[in-house]
Amino acid sequence: MLFRSLGLEQAGWLNNQTARVEIDFLTYNAMADMLTMTRLHFMFPRTGHIWKESTYWTLKLKPYGDYWLYLYEALFYGQITFLCVSEMKEACKELRDNRFKVKAFLYSYLGFWNFVDWVSIVGAYIHMILWVQHILNLMDIEDRLVNMSDDWETTDS
Repeated sequence: MLFRSLGLEQAGWLNNQTARVEIDFLTYNAMADMLTMTRLHFMFPRTGHIWKESTYWTLKLKPYGDYWLYLYEALFYGQITFLCVSEMKEACKELRDNRFKVKAFLYSYLGFWNFVDWVSIVGAYIHMILWVQHILNLMDIEDRLVNMSDDWETTDS
């Protein structure tokens, strides 16, 4: 990295025509098991002032620090599944009571609290799908980092 930046400096890559420079790099904190993406922006307006901006995105590679957290997740989604099954039973009973007339069923079943229940159920399952996708992405990132460190060890020797 140092040699690359020295080569860029000697080549004169930063001159009067430069309007903006972006520098992105990743850092890993092994003690906290966190990966941070740092983005530095340097803007060079014609006024001569250098505007600097830095942005950081951090994520924990292993969001479950304790096995008890898996239990809490399972209990939460077990409760949501119980609510979903209860609401489906209630909807089927209401549909039978209205002799499978859709308009009468919708009028009698779709109250405020049933709407709240279904929004909660759908929202919780969407959250679960997104969370599982996030965990799988974190596992992929961790595997790539391990493979990258293996590549560095083979090139160093």
